Amino acid sequence: MQSNFRNVAARLQIAGLFLIVAAFAGAVYLVVWGIASDYASPLERAWKLVDEGRSNEALEILNGLVNQEPTGVDALIMRGRARERLQQNDLARQDYSEAIKRRPESGEAREARGRLSARLGEHDEALEDFQRAVDLNHNVASALAEIGLVHFYRNDIEAAEKAFAKSAQIDPLDENAFFGRIAIKFEREEFEAAIQELNGWLAAQSKNAHALFRRGYAYFRIGKHGKAVDDFTRALKIDPEQTIIHWYRADAYRAMNDLEKALQDYHAAAEEDPADPILMLNQGILLMMMGRYPEALERLSGSILLDPANPRPYINRAELYLATGNHLAALRDLNRALDLFPEHPWLRLKRATIFKKMHRGDRALADLDVAVKLAPDWPELWLLRGSIYYNERQLDRAVDDLNAAIRLQPDNPLGYQLLAEALLHKGDTKEALRMIDQALSKESSFVAAYVTRGDVHLADAHIDRAVEAYSHALNIDPNNFQARVKRAKLYIELSKWDMGLADLEEAAKSNPYSGETYALRSRCHEALGDAEKARADAWKAQVFANR
Repeated sequence: MQSNFRNVAARLQIAGLFLIVAAFAGAVYLVVWGIASDYASPLERAWKLVDEGRSNEALEILNGLVNQEPTGVDALIMRGRARERLQQNDLARQDYSEAIKRRPESGEAREARGRLSARLGEHDEALEDFQRAVDLNHNVASALAEIGLVHFYRNDIEAAEKAFAKSAQIDPLDENAFFGRIAIKFEREEFEAAIQELNGWLAAQSKNAHALFRRGYAYFRIGKHGKAVDDFTRALKIDPEQTIIHWYRADAYRAMNDLEKALQDYHAAAEEDPADPILMLNQGILLMMMGRYPEALERLSGSILLDPANPRPYINRAELYLATGNHLAALRDLNRALDLFPEHPWLRLKRATIFKKMHRGDRALADLDVAVKLAPDWPELWLLRGSIYYNERQLDRAVDDLNAAIRLQPDNPLGYQLLAEALLHKGDTKEALRMIDQALSKESSFVAAYVTRGDVHLADAHIDRAVEAYSHALNIDPNNFQARVKRAKLYIELSKWDMGLADLEEAAKSNPYSGETYALRSRCHEALGDAEKARADAWKAQVFANR
């Protein structure tokens, strides 16, 4: 569930679909110039209007041309294109079909209708028209490449590869066939090989935006994010209308931890498609990572409104609520996500984490029992359940779960440290110390392990060793509240009131809401003869008694 953002395969389909649209535009361009002798001025003007996005104006010209030549097909094909631009797909199909009826040998009409069918996902109809165009010997290399693209979208990679190879044999420079082969390499995750082919293409066509875009994507997938950004930037300079590149470049910037630039790119992509819930989600995640919580909340809530069936924005909004201490709101969002995906172990894990913070160990354990059955090889589940069993004083179960977590993730020091705590409470201080040594062998600066070591030494009445362990923890993390208070208690037991007071002063800075800290500090002030400060701290201890 953590990773990024939109399904890669779906985005590849979007990028690949652009190939069909681009090829369609190029084919129509050739048609227009090929028939310029028949309708030079009107058709050229209509084509330019369509290309400029003024398809309604183009239709006025094309309607007249169709009426003037009731047996012609070129104006019909162009009108079909204009209608496609206006999303009048049924009317466009009628124009292409009428052109085929008037001139059955028209390869142009077959290709045009085939592209429309491909764009609408009607793959069988598209293949039939493209194959007929090949039989008519019309733009054979291009039509074969179109056949390959349709096979690719149908996940028939072998058939797509054969069609692209045939196209390349006829015309090695056909872009659709070339980029189709690149798409297959992407599908197979052969990114290094794709880069080599794209390098050759770009050596001859250094300003080919499509090639730069795809090489940038390949660089991104192999972790060369800087090179990916360079290629995406060059592609955008050459062709600013390829706005989808903003999305990919944002992902690359994010991988480089350049969150501000990533946010700018997601925003640029969203300007083209403001109703895309994933773009809104991505902006929300970045804003949350940057600590801009109100803006993040707005974007995440907007993503939910646009796509209430997607669990991701609920999950991320829950993370935001957790970061701001709103556990109930976080719980509500995770409940909604689990309504959508009730058997997702990660969601169970997150909800159990919240239940643990809310001191609802029973509810947390219920979620973790389900999650462990769904994903028995996730060490995080065993680790969390073991820690909750420990809190619930079910020590044997805690030991079993923590040992399972260690088996699955032997390099994680937390498992050993938590197991040491459970063993300590079972009275096995010798084995507890061995687990602490294991934890510190994995991470020598693991503060929690030193705190637990102090607890074990204290249980064995080795006061000096306990002080030494707590002091080691504080050398690593001077703000560690537990180590401060525990060392202060030992100083008090040893009647070292000044040293205890100094630790408690620091502890109060780290956590100004601990009643225990003020109660201990009151004892120190009283022992040192400062009755007024002792009374003030005694009052604070009562105020924060339940904190």
